[in-house]
Amino acid sequence: MLARMTLPIMAAIISFSIYSIVDAIFLGIAIGPVGVGVIGLTFPVMIGISSAGFLVGSGGTAVISRFLGERNEEQASRAIAMSFLLTILISTLIVVALFPFLDFLIEILGASGDEFSGHSKDYLTYLILGSIALMSLEVTSGILMAHGQSGRSNILFVLASIINIILDAIFIFIFEWGVAGAAIATVLSNLIVLGLGFYFLKDSTRISQVRLEYFLQIRGLLLLQIFRLGVPQFFQDFGFAIVMAVINNLILVYGANHSDTYIIAFSIVNRIGIILVTPMLGIAWGVLPIIGYNYGAKNQVRVLATLKTAIIVSASITTIIVLISIGISHIVLQQILNDEMLANYTLEILTILYLGLPFVGITHIITSYFQAIGKSRRAIFIMLAKQIVIPISSLLIAGSLYGIRGLWVAFPLADLISLFPALALLLLQLRRERIVDET
Repeated sequence: MLARMTLPIMAAIISFSIYSIVDAIFLGIAIGPVGVGVIGLTFPVMIGISSAGFLVGSGGTAVISRFLGERNEEQASRAIAMSFLLTILISTLIVVALFPFLDFLIEILGASGDEFSGHSKDYLTYLILGSIALMSLEVTSGILMAHGQSGRSNILFVLASIINIILDAIFIFIFEWGVAGAAIATVLSNLIVLGLGFYFLKDSTRISQVRLEYFLQIRGLLLLQIFRLGVPQFFQDFGFAIVMAVINNLILVYGANHSDTYIIAFSIVNRIGIILVTPMLGIAWGVLPIIGYNYGAKNQVRVLATLKTAIIVSASITTIIVLISIGISHIVLQQILNDEMLANYTLEILTILYLGLPFVGITHIITSYFQAIGKSRRAIFIMLAKQIVIPISSLLIAGSLYGIRGLWVAFPLADLISLFPALALLLLQLRRERIVDET
């Protein structure tokens, strides 16, 4: 069951990773290193919009899967309706809150110079206006996951990535729209695939039982449940966006005359990193509906077995992949990157940053466990510490002590430190579950 739920997710993440890398390559060819830098600078906003989608998607997955485990199909159908309603509300808020303040937002992200700022504004304009398309696809995928349709769920992301790459080539090279073309391709590909997503919902889930009145009969408690259980996922992604914005600005402080090169190098490392985190994210997202369903069915043995297997497999696979990738990168990147300084900076950052990835997978799985069993406060605490408080504190302290290299060391250090509170909360919860079972 774990493999059936996680392998399609991994395929989806890999496809997104390939698209993300190709996107940067296309822009690098079309407008030079500045194009790669713009993608890196605007990445926090892209992640922020995605995190809003995953907030509703993961929260809806947790709520719907538990209702299905309890055989409460009417509430599951109402949860589907409330998930889409919440998507419309949040995407509207994103446009209203961000679009009028684009110049200020770009300044916060750490853009330096008119060229960086101009291209960044072009990219963000279309990305923000199309946020509802990005969010809706993520929510649709989450609903399919809750119904055990992980294969169809992730076909959507794979197909969206393929269409995105094709549209990228057309808009960037044929129409010569530059970074604006890349953003338009992202939004349009999501809109196209969303139609297929709605067909999957109709064909594979209880969407046929979702009546129009469910959208009109707003259930505040149900909305709150979805929001509350999705907040940990939101902090997981949005916290990453905040950290990216912080480090972009710290690079300007400690990078001296080479800050632009460091930003480009860091952007390259992030693109490669998306592929490396595929197994752990696939496992973490895949266990959520499995644990949620079995917890709702009061099958504690299955819950604990799934949790244990997920942690062992995630840590083992991620460790192997990290060691192999570090070795390969030292050979390949020197050949690909023509700029010797850029190649050296990229290899240095990559080697240091990836050392903490095995710890990250365990923390994400523990967070998914708490989401699945409805313990949102514990999940939120873990993600706040893991994604915002500990990383930013580490960056500020290590940067002030060791300069630019301290920024890179701060990441694996924060990953290790974040694991301890997560493990402590997990052990306490498991002890409580055993006490409940015995009584």
